[in-house]
Amino acid sequence: LGALLTHWLHVTEADFDNLWLLVTITNLTTLLPLPLLFLLPSDSAVSDADNTALETLDGSTTEEESPEPALSSL
Repeated sequence: LGALLTHWLHVTEADFDNLWLLVTITNLTTLLPLPLLFLLPSDSAVSDADNTALETLDGSTTEEESPEPALSSL
């Protein structure tokens, strides 16, 4: 799409007259997904079982577990 837009705006290696417009349009198109953010699931969609699984994967402990005491070196 960027190449097509470049062609439509007649931006070439010798003609940069519409380069400002091309850069503006391409930068503004990065904002297009913002109105769709409401479609993303919220944090409350993650269940407690999923949270527990994630905690065990990253090595963190839960409140019920007690960390093992560190061995002291001599």
